[in-house]
Amino acid sequence: MSSSSNYYSSGETFDLRYEALKCDCGLRAAIRVTESDKPSKGRLYFICEKRNCQFWRWCTPKSVTMVERLKNERMLDQNQNMETVGLKVKNQMLEQSNAFMKQLVVGLITICIVM
Repeated sequence: MSSSSNYYSSGETFDLRYEALKCDCGLRAAIRVTESDKPSKGRLYFICEKRNCQFWRWCTPKSVTMVERLKNERMLDQNQNMETVGLKVKNQMLEQSNAFMKQLVVGLITICIVM
């Protein structure tokens, strides 16, 4: 069983998925946010909803939204497209260079024959 939470940051939506846990009491564990001034400030954790038991565990997302995944895939596609364009340009430059070298060799051979 999984649960999800929506977070909004600068206009972007992140839909984080978490695996639901049960505390030692057998109840569904609640998700809370750390508020201390420690480096873990803002991090999510599981705790007993009723605080009947000592259950406590860090909350780690299992996945993010398809929107975020698609954005990452688009960036990968754009990078691959840029690499493809770069290879095409490189190939065109090599072809032009080869054509120039052929003309140069033919010209040098012609000069050598004439002399």
